[in-house]
Amino acid sequence: MDIFYYDRPDINRSRKSLYFTNPQLTKDQQINWRNEHIIYSDGLFGDWQDCKELNSSTLICSFQALPKFEKTKCTEMSVDQYPLKDWHLRFFEIKVIDGKNFKYVISEPKSNNNFRLANWKAEQKINPDLWIYC
Repeated sequence: MDIFYYDRPDINRSRKSLYFTNPQLTKDQQINWRNEHIIYSDGLFGDWQDCKELNSSTLICSFQALPKFEKTKCTEMSVDQYPLKDWHLRFFEIKVIDGKNFKYVISEPKSNNNFRLANWKAEQKINPDLWIYC
């Protein structure tokens, strides 16, 4: 898995996406690959903020979400279009269960990881410069 940044210098914003990497592809093939193998949290509007590797098959990631947003109205938007108090940070554990077939599960982090991730979690803040794409 890897984090890919979409930069929007025209509006001074960026987006972070999480996707499976495939080192066998050329650079040109990687773009379509990323779009087809993106990892996203179902049912939430927002985007990944940061990730930390727990082991070779598991990441813990913070997700910046706007819970009250209706997905049917989804358009490109910057985080600062809504008050920061409306945004929430959620944490997810992403575990690869079949790397060859690009299968994974997303779940709430297990409590036994909370102690060793406490400092990292405390550093996570809502990023007003993040740009959301749907």
